[in-house]
Amino acid sequence: MKRAFKEKPEYVFHLTAHFANQNSVDISETEKEVIIKANLPGYKKEDVNTEAYENKILISTKKKKEKVEQKEDFYRRERSAREDRRVLSLPANTKPEKAKLEFLEGVLTITLPKKEEAKKKKKKLI
Repeated sequence: MKRAFKEKPEYVFHLTAHFANQNSVDISETEKEVIIKANLPGYKKEDVNTEAYENKILISTKKKKEKVEQKEDFYRRERSAREDRRVLSLPANTKPEKAKLEFLEGVLTITLPKKEEAKKKKKKLI
């Protein structure tokens, strides 16, 4: 099988299969910050965990479900658990200690301010 890309794309993604298929992530960048929006439908705020570093961010989800059905002649208990993780490489070094998070209607928005040297790297050539 031929490789579609000879070089790594600018944003490198490491992910589990479920997270990739079900939860889209958008990364955008302004002069002062990096903004990440992750669609996490069906998850509550307490099901989501994030860890931020200078050049990457980890988004993980954990969900447990138990269904018990009991009738006169039978008893059924079903349990399921799912844990997914995604590590995103960021396009610039950021200040993780100043991250702002918002979780609204299944969309996680993370805003990370850039470090000063990351802001200054951009230079107009012509």
